[in-house]
Amino acid sequence: MSLLAVEGITVRFGGLVALSDVSLTVAEGTIHGLIGPNGAGKSTLFNVVSRFVQPAAGQVLFDGRELLRLPPHAVGGLGIARTFQNVLLCQRLTVLDNVLTGLHRSLPVSFWGAALRLPAAMRAEEHARARALEALEWVGLRPWAHRRVSELPFGAQKRVELARALVSRPRLLLLDEPAAGLAEGDRRQMAALIARLQRELGTTVVMVEHDLGLVMDLCQEVTVLDFGRVIAQGPPAAVRRDPTVIAAYIGREAGAAGGPDGTLGGQDRGEQACSS
Repeated sequence: MSLLAVEGITVRFGGLVALSDVSLTVAEGTIHGLIGPNGAGKSTLFNVVSRFVQPAAGQVLFDGRELLRLPPHAVGGLGIARTFQNVLLCQRLTVLDNVLTGLHRSLPVSFWGAALRLPAAMRAEEHARARALEALEWVGLRPWAHRRVSELPFGAQKRVELARALVSRPRLLLLDEPAAGLAEGDRRQMAALIARLQRELGTTVVMVEHDLGLVMDLCQEVTVLDFGRVIAQGPPAAVRRDPTVIAAYIGREAGAAGGPDGTLGGQDRGEQACSS
């Protein structure tokens, strides 16, 4: 059963078509990879699903409900969370406070209740702190809860961002390049956490990632975009040997490389404007 269905999505930025009639389905409880060269439209599609971008055509169904009729702030309440390509954390705040921001839309506390420290507000705050600490425990960062984010190495900051997304206990998690910039040890740790999301929490994951080895190892299904169009979909083993996919990665620019057996390699072409 599909949890997410993207149907006929088209996005234009002025005269540039960033996505053209893009459709895909994501089965509940799976890890779904979204790959393609830089400028293919992957992050734009994430921005459509999370309601940062309004498409010119198409629909997005989450558990059968049309998302494009909802305001952006309502998406999180349905059980959708995301991370971003670049780490978006408040460096001056503690790790715990950063994770708590992932619950700001769901806390049933009024301004006056919080200001006057009413019992209901205090209980809600304590519950939120317990949730945030649980998320930090899950990503292995509870001992760092009261340290400033600026004191953490980059790999740990990526896990703080993951904890902030997980604290709301989403049904669907959109991971935008979770392994980008990570050293090998941090990359393995992140891969293990993503696998646990599916295995232990039953979370449905859609993952944009340039590390094709990670995608092929973790994902049950892969969709490939190129110049804003879907050029292939299917199991990783089939996608990596698809001639159209190989051409998209290695056929346009010197310096890109395929695998030694002619399968999909790991290099992408240069960045293109507006449709990263």
